[in-house]
Amino acid sequence: MIFVESPNDFKKLNDSLSGGTCILQIILKNKNHPANNEPILLLIHHVENSQTFVLSFGHPDCIDIDKSVLNIIANTNSKKYIIDHKNSLYFANFKNCIDIGWYLYSETLTSVSYHSFRYTDIRSIPLMNILKKFNDTLKNILNYDFSKIDKNSVHFEDSFSRALYGVEKNGLCVQNFIGDKSLINQSGLVHSQYNMFTPTSRPSNRFGNINYAALNKSEGQRDCFVSRFEEGALVMMDYESYHLRLFGNHIKFNLPTTSVHEYLGKLYHGKDNLTEEEYSLSKKITFNLIYGGIDEDIKNNVPFMREVANFVDETWKQYTNNKFVSTWYYNRKLNSCLFREKEKPYVVFNYLLQSAETERNCNILLNLNEFLKCKKTKCILYTYDAFLFDIPKDEFLLIKDLQQIMNPNDDFPIKTFVGANYGDMVELKV
Repeated sequence: MIFVESPNDFKKLNDSLSGGTCILQIILKNKNHPANNEPILLLIHHVENSQTFVLSFGHPDCIDIDKSVLNIIANTNSKKYIIDHKNSLYFANFKNCIDIGWYLYSETLTSVSYHSFRYTDIRSIPLMNILKKFNDTLKNILNYDFSKIDKNSVHFEDSFSRALYGVEKNGLCVQNFIGDKSLINQSGLVHSQYNMFTPTSRPSNRFGNINYAALNKSEGQRDCFVSRFEEGALVMMDYESYHLRLFGNHIKFNLPTTSVHEYLGKLYHGKDNLTEEEYSLSKKITFNLIYGGIDEDIKNNVPFMREVANFVDETWKQYTNNKFVSTWYYNRKLNSCLFREKEKPYVVFNYLLQSAETERNCNILLNLNEFLKCKKTKCILYTYDAFLFDIPKDEFLLIKDLQQIMNPNDDFPIKTFVGANYGDMVELKV
């Protein structure tokens, strides 16, 4: 074990990381969100050399080294298996990285056993205790065989970690916050935290006991989120019938640019005009069909649903033969272990739909983050079929640009809403 406490020690580390494979864990100061936190330790194990390096950025049991070395380490040529890639991006732009925990979860639905050290202040924990926990983590990780690693999954994880980090770091401005007031930083912001550890990778999003993916509008849970700009506004862009259009786009089925639910409802009810009650019922019918199965009468009378049924049958044949299906955008394998006792044709289909939604949103977020990196406007929340922006008055004209990024080929219609807070928004015709 090498404690990196001098330029000569760091040279040994840097030379070692010029090649080979290493496992990294950043230990943060406390249990705060990474946006309001700082690294205290970096632990690195070089697999081929069987050497462990310890770098301290403030732990009392070791001489400190400057945090700027994180960027040097991040850019070394070694292949890096990192524990929590997304959180590490708050401190350095780690390259040649694989989130070891996410990769194993996405392949097996099992998690890497590691200690997250969520203490009030990690500096109160003796360094040797921390190193013992890290050695236990290494034993778990080194038992896995990564020779057949799926490059498409690695590419997706890297892209999605960066996309979600780009949203998280922007934070949400709050007034009369519904949660723990200690979560509000000096800029008046709170930060959400996306979790990619789900079978389809469709992320959950909660931090500090607030579920940002399911804020209840009717109970006023959205009202506390406001613009950070003096004359700004929150703007939400919401995809219309997203899952249905994802499938239609995938098989090149020509759906109308108007409401898909209305289009299908007219076929269900056999009439040209729907009442509000009939429209609501049509939405329920559609979701019951694509989640539970499509009967012969619907197949014969609703062409879109016939295509869904045929696709489900063909996909199920592929799955039973191969024990995996491939996602539509990143060509990742969804293996049989992800379904476990849920191996049914329409379950597999809906995993594909949720994966398609997530992968397309990943690409959209990357494009949005790139476009906005030199703007004041921030993308502050993403919730499956909707994106929330904080826009200052002098950048309102960017709304058209944002719509174009979200719907570049005019095949995913968007509804746009604007308001002084997230709970009180009205539709904006642009």
